[in-house]
Amino acid sequence: MLFQYARQGVICIFILILGLSSGCVQHQTIKTAAKIDTRIADIERHEKFKSREQIRQQRHIYEANLPEDAWDVLRNGFSLEPANSPEADEYEKWLSDNPQHVEHINKRVGLVLPYLIGEVESREMPLEIALIPIIESGIDTFATSPANAAGLWQIMPRTGEWLGLEIAGLIDERRNIIESTRVSLDYLQYLTDYYDGNWSLGITSYNAGNGRVDKALKKSRKNKAHKEPWKLSLNTESRLYYSKIIGLKQYILKAGKEYLALKPVPMIDFFTVSRTAPSRSFRNIAREYNTDVEIISFLNADYLNQSTLRNRTTILIPKDTAEGSSAEDFDLDVTNIALQKHKISAGESLGLIAKKYETSVHKLKILNKLSSNLIRIGQTLLIPVY
Repeated sequence: MLFQYARQGVICIFILILGLSSGCVQHQTIKTAAKIDTRIADIERHEKFKSREQIRQQRHIYEANLPEDAWDVLRNGFSLEPANSPEADEYEKWLSDNPQHVEHINKRVGLVLPYLIGEVESREMPLEIALIPIIESGIDTFATSPANAAGLWQIMPRTGEWLGLEIAGLIDERRNIIESTRVSLDYLQYLTDYYDGNWSLGITSYNAGNGRVDKALKKSRKNKAHKEPWKLSLNTESRLYYSKIIGLKQYILKAGKEYLALKPVPMIDFFTVSRTAPSRSFRNIAREYNTDVEIISFLNADYLNQSTLRNRTTILIPKDTAEGSSAEDFDLDVTNIALQKHKISAGESLGLIAKKYETSVHKLKILNKLSSNLIRIGQTLLIPVY
């Protein structure tokens, strides 16, 4: 009996010791797990830190490889002497008081400004020269003055022919972006050389003609070194011409500081040269290149019948057409086109109507002054005809 109790006691003690041991092991395991969890958290925090650092590095690499802003290129490259012209200050103020005009120009310049800057830089001319099409035409290849000057650079017919441009039949190269830029820069260099390197007189002569400038200099008893063309006896447009360019330059230099910032314009040519089939309509070309017909028309305004010719098939097209290009992006006028009417029937939507007439919903909304996509049966819509 005594042996039996002793054996039970030993068993109890063994169980107690086992239990205590188990408890200790369990407690040690919990402690270890806590340390492991803490280490994992530390590692995770380190990985997150590395990830943020990598993101910063990637952003730096991305920003370093972004194309330059055309406005910054101009700011850094302007080289004409400051002009003490009250008229330049007045034009600068007019721009600041008319932000809608500046916004329109800011949208439109993306089509040609990088190209213009590149051409001017390649000739080592003052970058202020790239502003002339903004003053002359508001960046509009279709622009025509009352005196019949045409295109971006507003070239007169006789001047265009003298410079070697083709102006006949269904072609007017004064509206050709590449050719008009080439001859205009040639002409500006010629005029400036005529005035012994005086860009202020060379630029003024681009508008007035060197004959009129010569007479004004003679009348004022000034020579070719005169650098205040706004004081010469010229018509108002020519007298203020150089001052407007300087005023625009002053505005660009102050934009983002004293005035609203200009929207960045990547220094990437918007267009490239291509060839297509003879007698092909701009509508078909726009469909092929996934862009709006207004953009094709703007880039190829030298074709007066909105199509290529039998013996002339070189065109300009948007360089990057992967995502398409919208006329509205560049503030091109989508209302200055022929229109037809469409009466809405049951089951029709703006999307279906746009698809039927090969146009865009956005364009239909602009033409019909719609604030939403809601239309009603029996309503009449204006539809563009190309």
